[in-house]
Amino acid sequence: MPDQELAWTQEIVPLRDWLNKQPHLPHDVEDFLLHRFYLSCHKSLERAKRTMDLFFTMRSSTPDLFCKRDPCSPEIRKVFEVTDMLPLPKRTKDNYNVFIYRLRVPDLDMFNFLDAVKTFFMLIDTRLTEEDDIPSGEIPIFDAANVSLKFVGKVNLSVLRKYMMYTQVCFRIFT
Repeated sequence: MPDQELAWTQEIVPLRDWLNKQPHLPHDVEDFLLHRFYLSCHKSLERAKRTMDLFFTMRSSTPDLFCKRDPCSPEIRKVFEVTDMLPLPKRTKDNYNVFIYRLRVPDLDMFNFLDAVKTFFMLIDTRLTEEDDIPSGEIPIFDAANVSLKFVGKVNLSVLRKYMMYTQVCFRIFT
């Protein structure tokens, strides 16, 4: 095991011990994810614990967003037909991730807000597992060219609340 990996493995031992004592949280969390929590919380064990608790509790309490996430399902495929959700492959010079969103098909009857949010979280999770280092943040770019006032009627306020809570509170490990 390389020295750097050994060092961060030792850093997360207290987090692993704490996690294993939490009956409401998963115990099979991979080391790289624990390390990600630790680093993104500026190496504060207490902040990492709070963030992990919120992260996993939110995910387990919102099955509508975090279960049945098959990218080949008809619902998710439809999201990709009517929207563009593009995480750009390279970061900005200041180490920010960029994510572009756009409603490609202006026919709102084809758009499902819940499925779009679920798909967004699936893409973010993929980026989490593929990136080695932590970005400085996330820059979302919303192209609203095909969005009209009718779009507001498609927004499910309960899902929007969950989306905002998750991105504001639990998103720390992605940035």
